[in-house]
Amino acid sequence: MDGKTLALGLCLATAFPAQAMAQAVFAGSWTVTDAQDAPWVGPKSDLKPSYEAALRNAVITFRKNRVDGSSWFACPKPHYRVTELEPDSLFEGGLDDPGRGMTMPKETAAKLGFVGETFPTLETGCAELSFHLAAPDTILFGLNNVIYTMKRSGL
Repeated sequence: MDGKTLALGLCLATAFPAQAMAQAVFAGSWTVTDAQDAPWVGPKSDLKPSYEAALRNAVITFRKNRVDGSSWFACPKPHYRVTELEPDSLFEGGLDDPGRGMTMPKETAAKLGFVGETFPTLETGCAELSFHLAAPDTILFGLNNVIYTMKRSGL
């Protein structure tokens, strides 16, 4: 991240509380459109993906004062936190795990659809999930060794 980007981010973070930033960047309804094995699940891994049937085509809505969705996501009083992550920190560092053959986080992130150098990441404070904004209308999150893709609803 260059100095100008960092300065802008710090200005925005102080000028707008995390809740307002979450509302601006992540606000609205998102539909789960895809699920795939996480990249760290492979021939060298002892991990197995566990797909959640309830997430197929699920709709999650990030509102100013709550998150609407299935029991996995519903949150009556979120404490939004937005951070900027580099590829090696996405999915709790899962893209940078040499023990599982993951040594090129930037390239792996790009294959998953991430566009850019850093990515806004939302935590709601209700679930141990991080929602990574891969592109303006695409969120990815990991759960049980599966990467789920959400697209902004209505597009």
